[in-house]
Amino acid sequence: MRALLPAKLLRMKFDLYLNEQERFFIEALARKAHLSMSCFVRKAAIGQTISAPPALLTIQQWEKLGRAVDDLNQLAKTNRDPMQSQGVIKRLVEEISSVRLAIVSKRVGNDR
Repeated sequence: MRALLPAKLLRMKFDLYLNEQERFFIEALARKAHLSMSCFVRKAAIGQTISAPPALLTIQQWEKLGRAVDDLNQLAKTNRDPMQSQGVIKRLVEEISSVRLAIVSKRVGNDR
């Protein structure tokens, strides 16, 4: 069982009164930022930056890079046969190169 958080770390409930239009507007902004309404209002109220999550292509690129990092960690931790390692390294280079190409071409496309 997980230990309870100390009282000073717990959030307290706060009532906020909005009219229908205000609530609709804030909900739309929160959805766009992929945040709960509570989280969105809290961040906005204390002046934290609220940004939209990365585009799907970028998320896929991060996942690809994450897998590459996992593979690199496995290579570092194990003593593999050099021939097996060459295959893994070649695949990693291809994955990283494809992500790099997608990022560069996206950046070039935005410069136009």
